[in-house]
Amino acid sequence: MRAAFLALMVAQSLPAAVYSEQPKTSDSGGRTAVQVALTHSLADLKHALQRTVAMESMPAKPGLSLVASSILSTAPGDGVGRRDDDAVSRRRLRPHIVALIALLELYAEQPTDELAANIASHLVTLADSPEAKPLVDAVRGYYGHANVWVDVSENLLDTAVEGSIDRWDPIDTIILGTPVAGKGKVEAVRTLEIQPGANAAVLKIVVDGVINGNTVGRRGAAEIISHTLTRFRTEKSLVLSPTGLTLLPTVCEARTQTIESSVTAKKPGLRGRILERVARRRSQELRSAADDESSQHARGRLLKAVDDEAETLVKRINRVAVLPMLLIGYATGGGQIEIYSERRVLRIGAIVGPLGAP
Repeated sequence: MRAAFLALMVAQSLPAAVYSEQPKTSDSGGRTAVQVALTHSLADLKHALQRTVAMESMPAKPGLSLVASSILSTAPGDGVGRRDDDAVSRRRLRPHIVALIALLELYAEQPTDELAANIASHLVTLADSPEAKPLVDAVRGYYGHANVWVDVSENLLDTAVEGSIDRWDPIDTIILGTPVAGKGKVEAVRTLEIQPGANAAVLKIVVDGVINGNTVGRRGAAEIISHTLTRFRTEKSLVLSPTGLTLLPTVCEARTQTIESSVTAKKPGLRGRILERVARRRSQELRSAADDESSQHARGRLLKAVDDEAETLVKRINRVAVLPMLLIGYATGGGQIEIYSERRVLRIGAIVGPLGAP
């Protein structure tokens, strides 16, 4: 802090050095190219020092007065006309900067809504000025944290999602042109993963499991009896942000493998045996293609099931998280929001009012 303070004081006197004797080539304001480059570099350095000192001086240390004096001090221009413009700009900024410094001192001692509103008003005016930007950034950065919090126990969300799945589902589909019917036993584990971020949280419903299918396919007089195993993983992500809840498309990976199959024919005698032999050979040749198509059908059924079950979680999140945000006025995107997880608690913080918390 002390080093930056001293550097800013030194920087106050540096701009005059750029007017030393240089080659004769000059711009319309009478300055050489080297002088123009030096002026810009020194201005950037001065702004960086102003920002550092201002941030270190918050909320109301003496360094803020130095930053204010530095902003309002004479700066090199592009000639007489530019220097006149600078003087007009400084006269316009002066009452707002002086008032802002005084208000910050009062607010640090005893924060009130009225003082916060006055500070915010001056910040809006000063934000249009590049010269005042370091001071504006420091104040907004310091008072840029959530001042209202809503805590949501992750256990509330878990109970709507987590658990095991053990059930029989009907199978009625068509594989490679053959009608297939039967049932499949679904055994899976459903979990909820919460990934908090700076301005949003992703709630991911993950389902890992297998489906043991027992089906019968009928094509003409032949019946194909199959036992299949489908391994799958589905993910449904919901994004909780200041604008509410957004559902992302469900992602599913599923792979079906035929464990065993047999073929029978409903024709007697030699004709039936020939039919069985042909159907068995054909079934073996098409097994890989049948498994691929079965995988696609399984993905479709799983996607629908996860989307349907996600509605329960959406209703609960709307009640315990989105509604509180609506009540504090941040579902319209009118402010900032912070979301993070600590000790199984989803914390939703918002800035209510013109200034946030330090």
